[in-house]
Amino acid sequence: VDLYYITGESVLSIVSQYNLLSGGGCMPPMWGLGCFYRCDMKFGEEQVLAMARRIRELHIPCDILGLEPGWQTHAYSCSFLWDEGRFPHAAETVKAICDEGFHLNLWEHAFTHPTAPIYDALIPYSGDYLVWKGLVPDFTLPAARKIFADHQRGLVEMGVTGFKLDECD
Repeated sequence: VDLYYITGESVLSIVSQYNLLSGGGCMPPMWGLGCFYRCDMKFGEEQVLAMARRIRELHIPCDILGLEPGWQTHAYSCSFLWDEGRFPHAAETVKAICDEGFHLNLWEHAFTHPTAPIYDALIPYSGDYLVWKGLVPDFTLPAARKIFADHQRGLVEMGVTGFKLDECD
């Protein structure tokens, strides 16, 4: 085990030394550091779009619009599928949100519900217990990461720019 002690006169000095030691990190996009609003869990596309328009009408600074678990057909554990009852025009809704100048963020966690399209593929790469009747993928395994990322790619291609990965513990 290698231990490193980093000392300094200020937090800035210590963080600067840590960055030099670790190679630092990338600068997130400026919108990623901006203002964020999360819509109510029960909102459907009409309420979300009305909220987006209202934020713009009132000139409230907001870079990211987030959708809580209700965007999915099942959330505890997650289906990772749009709830067509609340979002019958998901692709158009995402585009409209982006057209209002927002970046769209979706709430989710990794616990995978049996109705999720990636459920069967993740079975061999998951823990030996369930959480909320869903799989617990082992993301230390490259295959599990690939399955999950390939599914997320479809949402990103739709226009989603981020995910709030909850329950990360």
